[in-house]
Amino acid sequence: MDPIVINEDFQPGNGTRYDIQLVRDSNGFITITWLLYGGVGGTSFRFNNGARIKGMENHPGYFMEKMDLRHKGDATALIQRAQRFNEETAVTAD
Repeated sequence: MDPIVINEDFQPGNGTRYDIQLVRDSNGFITITWLLYGGVGGTSFRFNNGARIKGMENHPGYFMEKMDLRHKGDATALIQRAQRFNEETAVTAD
């Protein structure tokens, strides 16, 4: 599978705009990067599978720690976007 990369001005309706990059690599891993430093640098988190993303939604503490987030609302929005990206780019068996 070829890698999929999108850059997005994500506005989930929580009053924050997120300049993010989402990647599904050739191994199927999902990486989300919040480019919070002027759109050129930020923090990233790699999920090894869709189930891990789903689990983070209910327990965002680990994600918040690794992404250096201080607000649960940011973590929730970013995790939900990663989950949607996972669903949008999932490879299905024919």
